Amino acid sequence: MVVEKTKLGFIDLEVNNTEKTILAILKVKPDASRDELAERSSKTIRTVQRVLNSLRDKGYIEREGAKQKAIWKIKK
Repeated sequence: MVVEKTKLGFIDLEVNNTEKTILAILKVKPDASRDELAERSSKTIRTVQRVLNSLRDKGYIEREGAKQKAIWKIKK
């Protein structure tokens, strides 16, 4: 497990299988919607939202663009 010390404590930077799946989809289609990510990964929309939040918090992805035409930029 990889951890990083921050002002707020330790953060787990390891990605799980669901996060890896979402990252793989975003690498191919960075403009995928939550609905599309859920369908392609066989997960619920809520799970996809949690994964996106987790990946963003860990510094793996960043959302760019307007609300309707946003893309996910892979940072790591």
